[in-house]
Amino acid sequence: MTLSVDLSNILEQRVECGVSEEELDDVDGELRSNHDELREKDPGFLTVPEDVDVDAVEALADDLRNDFTSLVNVGIGGSALGGRTLVEALAPDADVYFVDNADPSLLADVVDEVELADTVFVVVSKSGSTAETVANYRVVRELLQHEGLDPRRHSVAVTGNPDAFDVSRVVEFPDVPGRYSALSVVGLLPAAFAGVDVEAVVEGARDGMTRCRKPSLHDNPGYALAAASYVLGERGFDVSVMMPYSERLEAFAEWYAQLYAESLGKERERGRYGLTPVRALGTTDQHSLLQLLVDGPRDKQVTFVDAPAREDFDVPGDDYLAGASLDGLREVELEATRTSLTESDVPNVRLSIDLVEEDVGELLYTYMVAVAAVAELAGVDAYGQPGVEHGKELARDMLESGGVHSEGTLFGL
Repeated sequence: MTLSVDLSNILEQRVECGVSEEELDDVDGELRSNHDELREKDPGFLTVPEDVDVDAVEALADDLRNDFTSLVNVGIGGSALGGRTLVEALAPDADVYFVDNADPSLLADVVDEVELADTVFVVVSKSGSTAETVANYRVVRELLQHEGLDPRRHSVAVTGNPDAFDVSRVVEFPDVPGRYSALSVVGLLPAAFAGVDVEAVVEGARDGMTRCRKPSLHDNPGYALAAASYVLGERGFDVSVMMPYSERLEAFAEWYAQLYAESLGKERERGRYGLTPVRALGTTDQHSLLQLLVDGPRDKQVTFVDAPAREDFDVPGDDYLAGASLDGLREVELEATRTSLTESDVPNVRLSIDLVEEDVGELLYTYMVAVAAVAELAGVDAYGQPGVEHGKELARDMLESGGVHSEGTLFGL
């Protein structure tokens, strides 16, 4: 299977306040008009599948596997989520771990899980100065030294600042924003170490690139997803729920949330813009979030990702479950939820893939095109993140002044 997109449940024939064919044609015209401009603004991610040196990534992963049995990726945001998505989707049992939070419990759990002598730490930061990443890595260095191990030998850096880390090898971070780096060495290195066929991932992304170079949403799945998101957002459906029906794609929903929030939440001349991403997981969130989706405020659009399991179990019994399998139940639950939302006039999109390298690569590439196209339609910059940078500056100022100093609470119990 290659990636497919079904927009039928956003149309006015299916849901109240749905989109008309004429509206989609209008957006299609805008996308066609903006097609060349979108590519001119591209900071480099659109050609990453062509530019990435897969042989070099695989060679480095092979070298690391010869010396180590575990890999720990130390990074945050775009320096971790792409790799996590690939590993969890395609090699979830691999000895690859992600320290992507400034939480000492997370770092302690990972260090307890691995044998430090057999572990390589890949520290990922484009600037080389990301506070959470630098702090976690400095702690790791001290732990390695305490065990009598050489931190340089156990460390690789993927960075745009080669002087930032004292490590055995430095790999250049591609010249793209971090959230668009999943299909570069940033995301591919941990995946290759995990045993993922990264050449196939990139081939899938290249197939996506071919499809997404077409100027019409009727031929370009990235533009189709962008059109749905944008038109529904303009109608007030500005909460975008990403709901994959596969445990292995939970990290993808997190990656999507960063991509959409950081790319689209911006000020613009005609007011603030943004689609608020919400992460969900089928069938788990049918027993929590679904109630809100069906009976709550009509401000949500939902994307289902149908990804059949790579293994299955038959369900024993002689009742209504007789003859079912777990994956068959998953498929029925997805369709029942989709139908329930449609009958409740909640617009929804269905996206289908197989959990194979090619489809996951195409999925990531297609959504990067989609968010860039939404930004072009909305008139915002998809590539900056001034709100994030301001928070980083405030955190640095607080650290330099000795930490958080409370001036007393205004109200307390």
